[in-house]
Amino acid sequence: MKLINAFLFSVINRLFKIVGWHAIFVNSSGVKCINQSLSSDYLRSLKVMEEMELNPANLHLGFDGLKDKYTLLNLSIKNSPHFDFVEKLFSENDYRKTDYFKRLVGGKLDLRYNQWPALYDFDALFKAKEKLIKDGKNSPVLIIKIDGQYYILDGKHTASLSLVLNKKVKCLLLDHPYNHPFYETLFKRMKTDEKGFSKNIEFLKMATAH
Repeated sequence: MKLINAFLFSVINRLFKIVGWHAIFVNSSGVKCINQSLSSDYLRSLKVMEEMELNPANLHLGFDGLKDKYTLLNLSIKNSPHFDFVEKLFSENDYRKTDYFKRLVGGKLDLRYNQWPALYDFDALFKAKEKLIKDGKNSPVLIIKIDGQYYILDGKHTASLSLVLNKKVKCLLLDHPYNHPFYETLFKRMKTDEKGFSKNIEFLKMATAH
């Protein structure tokens, strides 16, 4: 059933992209977006506060819009489903049994709904990413810093693969993006269930206070 839902949603999401529609709704996992209106292009347009190289183990997962029982907020990248997935992929274990893969199909990773795994050629994607990292040509991980802790805005898989390869990761420390109207809309949706979304609500309050 999850795979069927993931396939149907991929079709709906594609149609929304074609006609330029966007939608935000709440389900049992968290806040979800159809054709998310805030892209990584927006994040890359933010002011760069500092360029740095960090040990990826010092990076943490940030806002994900998931309810407390599913959220990965504040989790270190080394303890994340993303790292476990990449590690299994490169050790040729069955990555389809990982928590990441189950979350991907079940819509419990982030603002995306159930994802259809056939859309991704994981082996080719990560082999290409591995070469870029080894050659020092990979795109920097986008991060913010709140109360002395670094949170990933974009680049969880790059950080995970850098950790697998035992390499430091290039990072761009950005100005905070959370005052964007998109996050204000997400915040209002989560406020309708403050108990269920308490961790992400508190994170946004903390982030916008900086």
